[in-house]
Amino acid sequence: MAVSKVGTCMSSVSGGSRLSSPGGFPTPISMGVELFNQQLTLDPRKRITNTSTSASNSQHVPCKFEDLLKTVVSLNEARTQSRSTATTRIETALIAINSHANAVDVLIQQQPDITAVVWGAFRFLIGIAAKEIEGSERIHEALALIVENLERWNKYIDLFDEFEGVRKAAARLFSQIINFLVRARIYYQKSRAARHVKIAFSPWPEKYKSIMNLINQESSSLEREANLAFQIRCLRDQQVQQQHLELQQLEISKQEKYRNESCTRSHNIRLNIQNAAAGIQDAVEHRAAMKWLSRNQTSHHIASAEEGTCLWIHQSEVWRNWGDDEYSKPLCIFGAPGTGKSTAAQHLFRTSTAKITLSHFFRSVINNDLAKPTPFAAAVLYDLLQNEIVKSTEGYTTTVKQIAALSCSKKCVNDVPFNHLWRVVQALVETLPQVVLIVDGLDECDEHTRAEVGTAIVGLSSLKNTRTIVSFRNNRQLNTIFRDAFRIELTPASVTNDIRLYVEAEVRRHPKKLEPLAVELLETVMKSAKAMFLWVVLLVDELKQAETLEIQRQCLATVPRDLFAFYTKILQKTESKLHSKSLRREIFLVLVGLRKALRCQEISFVLSLKYETMTVVDNYHALVESEEALSRICGDLVRISDARIHLAHETVKDYLLCHSDRSIQVTTDEAEAYLAFKCLVALSQQEYRSLNKISILIRQNVGAAAAEDEDKYFYQYAATHWYGHLIAVKDPEVRLVQLAASFLDGNEFVSWSEFVYRLSGSQGTALEVESKLKIWKASLKDEMKNLLPLGSYFSGPYRAAAEEFNQNGGDKTLPFLTLYQLGEYFNLATRIQEAFQVKRTVAEGLVKLLGERNPLALKAESAFALEYLGQRLFPEAESTFARLAQIQREVIGKNRPDCYQSLQRQGMAELWMTKFVEADSNLTESLQGLLSTTGPQSFLYLMSQLTLGQVLEYRGEVRRASLDYEHVWRYRKSTLGPDNPMAVWARCAMVSVYRKLRLYEQAEKAVLEVIDARTRTLGPRTASTVDAVIQRLVLYLDSERFSEALEIAEFILDGDLVDEWFERLCQVEHVRALLELFTGSIDVAIDILEALVAESLKRNEEGRVRSVLWVRLDLATLLRRRGRDDDALMLFDEIVTRVRTEFNEVVSISTWEITQSPHDLQIAEEALRLVREIKTFEAEVLLKKNELKWVRQEDFWILDGNPPADTAWMKRP
Repeated sequence: MAVSKVGTCMSSVSGGSRLSSPGGFPTPISMGVELFNQQLTLDPRKRITNTSTSASNSQHVPCKFEDLLKTVVSLNEARTQSRSTATTRIETALIAINSHANAVDVLIQQQPDITAVVWGAFRFLIGIAAKEIEGSERIHEALALIVENLERWNKYIDLFDEFEGVRKAAARLFSQIINFLVRARIYYQKSRAARHVKIAFSPWPEKYKSIMNLINQESSSLEREANLAFQIRCLRDQQVQQQHLELQQLEISKQEKYRNESCTRSHNIRLNIQNAAAGIQDAVEHRAAMKWLSRNQTSHHIASAEEGTCLWIHQSEVWRNWGDDEYSKPLCIFGAPGTGKSTAAQHLFRTSTAKITLSHFFRSVINNDLAKPTPFAAAVLYDLLQNEIVKSTEGYTTTVKQIAALSCSKKCVNDVPFNHLWRVVQALVETLPQVVLIVDGLDECDEHTRAEVGTAIVGLSSLKNTRTIVSFRNNRQLNTIFRDAFRIELTPASVTNDIRLYVEAEVRRHPKKLEPLAVELLETVMKSAKAMFLWVVLLVDELKQAETLEIQRQCLATVPRDLFAFYTKILQKTESKLHSKSLRREIFLVLVGLRKALRCQEISFVLSLKYETMTVVDNYHALVESEEALSRICGDLVRISDARIHLAHETVKDYLLCHSDRSIQVTTDEAEAYLAFKCLVALSQQEYRSLNKISILIRQNVGAAAAEDEDKYFYQYAATHWYGHLIAVKDPEVRLVQLAASFLDGNEFVSWSEFVYRLSGSQGTALEVESKLKIWKASLKDEMKNLLPLGSYFSGPYRAAAEEFNQNGGDKTLPFLTLYQLGEYFNLATRIQEAFQVKRTVAEGLVKLLGERNPLALKAESAFALEYLGQRLFPEAESTFARLAQIQREVIGKNRPDCYQSLQRQGMAELWMTKFVEADSNLTESLQGLLSTTGPQSFLYLMSQLTLGQVLEYRGEVRRASLDYEHVWRYRKSTLGPDNPMAVWARCAMVSVYRKLRLYEQAEKAVLEVIDARTRTLGPRTASTVDAVIQRLVLYLDSERFSEALEIAEFILDGDLVDEWFERLCQVEHVRALLELFTGSIDVAIDILEALVAESLKRNEEGRVRSVLWVRLDLATLLRRRGRDDDALMLFDEIVTRVRTEFNEVVSISTWEITQSPHDLQIAEEALRLVREIKTFEAEVLLKKNELKWVRQEDFWILDGNPPADTAWMKRP
C-alpha cells in the first residue's frame, strides 16, 4: 500500500483520539499515547496529547496521534517531491560507490600514503550521505508498512474491544508507532546537514532498527491476542447457542405440557358440560315442545254416532280378515260423499279397545292450511305426547328432546319438513304398546298431501304394534296408494240401518216436531236417501225448522233427489230474504277460496275493501250484524262455530264450483283472483304505507321492542296468503298485476315483510315469495310480464324507506335498522357483496351514532363481522369478534348467548387461520356459556361442538374429534332427519376421521350417504356435494382402490365440477398424480404436479393455497427419485424469508433483494414437512433458529369447505 493512500485510512484512525471506547474502556490509542509519554521518552517536548492542537508543525509542540501521522507523511512526501532528477541520480551513484567502498579500501591499504588519507575522508562523507539516503528510504518504507496495516489493526480493536489483552497489545503497538513517528517527524524537520550530523554522531540507525523490531513484535502480539479473542468469542457463542437451544427445548417441553394440560382441561370441561346437559329438566322441554306443537291444534266437532251405529263394521268379514292379517295393512273405509265416513271414523275412535288411540280429521273447508303433511304429523305428535301411557315409556323423553331441539331451529312447526317430523312419530310409536291411528277426510287434501300422508300411513301400518284406519271419498289417487289395504265400502245396504237408527234417535230427541210424521219420514228416507247420511241430516234439519205440520208434509212430498238438489233448495229459500245476489256470490267467492276459516267480522271487512287508485275501507258495503247476515244470506250451506264461518261440507264447495247458474257458480281461478286482490288491498292500506307503522315493526324485529297484539282485521291472513292466491291465478287481470307491482315497490311491502319476519323469525318467507313470483311471472303473457318488474324486489322498497327515515329527521337509528334488515335479506339470498356493503354501512353508522357499547350497535357490528368470515377476512373477523365478546360480556352480560356466539365465531376464524390452541380455548368457553344460555340441543351449541371437532382433527386428535362429530350427527339425525344440513355436515366430517383411523368400510358408508343426501337436496355441482365426492376420492386412494379412484377423478375433471375452485382442482389433480404414481407412471405424475405448481405461480397470490404446499412436497420427493435434486429444492423458493432485527422489531428481508440460499430452501422444506406432520410448533422453532419466517401465513389457511378434504393427511409417495 502506498504512503499516498494514507488519507483513505485516516477515518479509521481518527476514532483513536476518543478517550474511551463504546464499551466504556480507554481506547488503545489513548493507552498507547500514555505509554509513550511515560515510558518511551524522557523529553517532555516529545510527548503528544489527546487534546486539539494548533496547525503548527514546530518540532516540540504536543499534538494528537493523527496529527502526528499526517505530519510525518506530509514531510516524507515533501522530501520526495523536492528531489530533482539530478539529485536522485547523485544519490543513486553515492549508494553505488558506497556499496563498492570495501574493495577500494583493500587497494588503498596497499599504498598507505596521502591517497589513503584522501580516500578515507571521501569515504567518510560518502558513507554519511549513503546512510542518510538509506535512512530516509527506510522511514518511507516503515510509513508505508504502518499505513498499510493500520486499518487491520483498528479492525482488531473494533472487533475485540471488550478483550483486555487485545487492548493492551494494541496500546503497546501504538506506543511504538508513536515513538517511531515522533522521531521520524523530528528527523524530517531537520535540515539535510543536521540529518547528516545526526546519522554521523548518534545511534539513530540502531534506535530506528530497534523501534521497527518492536513494532513488528507488538504487531505479532496483537495478531495472537486477536486470534485468542476470536477463539474465546466462538466458544462463548457456542455456549450461548447451547443455552438458547436448552431454553428452546425447555420451551418446547413447557408448550407440550401446556398443550397436554389444556387438552385435559378441555376434556374435563366437556365432560362437565355433558353432565350438566344430562340434568336439564324434562318438564321444561315438555312445555316447550307442547307449546310449539299446539299451534296447529284445532277442534273439529264430529257428531257422535247413535247407539248401535256402525256395529256392522266390526261384524264384517273384512274386519275379521284385517285382524287375521295382524293389522299389517291399513283398513280403508270409503264411499260416496255424505255417506257417513266421518261418523264411522268417530265411532271407531270411541269404541277402540287399544291402549292408545289417536284420530285426525282433515277439514279443508275449515282450515286448508292444516290439511297439509306437516300439520298432520305435528297433530299426531301432540296427541301422543299428551297421553299418560306415552309419558311412561322410554321413547317419551327422547321424543321431547327432539321436539325441543326442532323448536329451537324453527320458530313455526309448519316450517319443518314432513319427513323430519314423521320420523320422530315412527320412532316414538315403535316404543309404545298397541297404537291405533284413525285418519278421516284424506280426500279433502291436495294431491301432494294425499301422496305424502297416504304413503306415511302405509309405512306406519307395517309396524307390529300399530293399526291404521283411513276413511275417504272415492279417489283414484288414494285407491292407488291403498290398493293393497283392506277395504270397507259404505253402500246403501251397509248404512241403511245406521240411517234408521239416526232418524229414530232424532224423533226421540224432538218428539213434538218429528213424531207426528215419524212413519212417513222413515219411509221417505229409506226410499230416497241412497245411503247419503248427509242428505238425511239436511232433511231432518229442514223438518225441524218447519213452522207447521203441513209444511213438513210438503217437504217430505218434494224431497230433493240428491245433495246438490238439496243445496239448490236451500239457496232458493234464502233468495226470498236476499237483497243482492252479487253480494251472496261475492261471499261464496271468499268462502271457496279461503285457506282457513275467518271470523264473520273479517268477512265483512273483506267485503268493505275497495280499490280504485288507493285502498279505501267502504263501510257502506260492510255487513250489519255480520254473523246473522251471513247465516241469512248463505243458509245451511255454511256453518258458524266460534264466530268463524266456513262451508258446511266439502260437497258444498263442489256444488258451487260446478253450478250452472252464473249468479251462483264460482271458479277456482276467480276465487283466487278475488282473494289475491282483497289481500293486496288490505296490505296496502294507508296505515301500512306510513313510516310510523314501519318503524314500530322494525323496532320489534331488530330493536326487541314490545310486540303489538295480533291484527284482528284480516291483515294476518292477507300477509300469509296473498302470494299463494296470486300465483294460483292463471290468467290475471291487468289491475291485479298492477296492484301487485305497486305493492312490491311501496312502503306497504316493508310493513308486510317485517310482519311476516315477526311470525317466522327470518327473511325466509320474503325470499320464498320472490322465487314463487319469478316462476309465476314467467308463465304470464308478455304484456303482463312488463307490468311486474322484480329487479328491485325487496331492496328497492327497503332502500326507499331508509332514505325517507333519513330525510324525516326523527329517530336517527331507523335508517340503519331498515338497512339492517336489508343486509339480512341479502345474506340469506347469498348476495354476499351487497350484504357486506350494507352491513358495513349499518355497523359504522350505529357505532358513530350510539357508540360501540350500545346493544343495537353491538348487534349490527356482530352481523357485519360475520361477513368477514364469508369474505375470508379471518384476521379482521378474529379481532372484531374478540372485541365484541368482551364488550358483550360487560354490557349484555353472561346470561345471554351474545358473547358466547361471538367467541364461537372468533374460534371459527382461528380454526381457518390454523391458530388451533386459541380456537380450542375460545370454543370450549363458548360451549360452557351456550350450555347455560341456549341448551345443549341448540343450533349454536352444536355448531360450537362441530367447530371444536375440526380443531381437534387438525391438531391430530382424531378420535376425540370423531366423538364430537358423531354426537352432533346422531342428535340432528334423530331430530331433523338424515338430510338435515348440519347432520350431513357432521356425517361428512366423520368420513375424514374414519379414513384417518383406517376405518375404511365405515368411511365409505358415511360418504355414500352424504353424497346421496347432498345430490338430492342441493344438486350435484354445489361446493358441498363436490367436497363429499373429493372425500370419497381420497378415501379410495388411502384404501388402495386405485382403479375406482381414477374413475372418480376422471368423473370430477371431465364434468368440470371443480373448475371454479382452484384449491379443489389442486386436491383432485394431486390425488390423480398419486394414482398415476402408484399404478407405475411416475413421469405422468410429475407432469401433473409440475403443471399444478406452474398454474399456482401463474395465479400469484390467488394460487397460493394450502393444498399446493402438499403438492410441492410430494413433487419434490418424485423429482429426487429422478435425480433432479436442484429442481426439487427450488420448489421451496418464496416459502420462507430471512428476517433481521431493527429497533427491536423483526423485519422481513425481501427475497428480491437477497437470493435465497440452498440452506434456506432446505430449511423451508424441512419446516413444511413438520407442518404436514402436525408439528407446527417445532416448525416455528426451526425457522426462528435459522432467522427465517413464512412469507405468507395465509398460505396455510384452511379451505372453507363443507368440510374440505384434508390432502395433507393421505397416502404419500
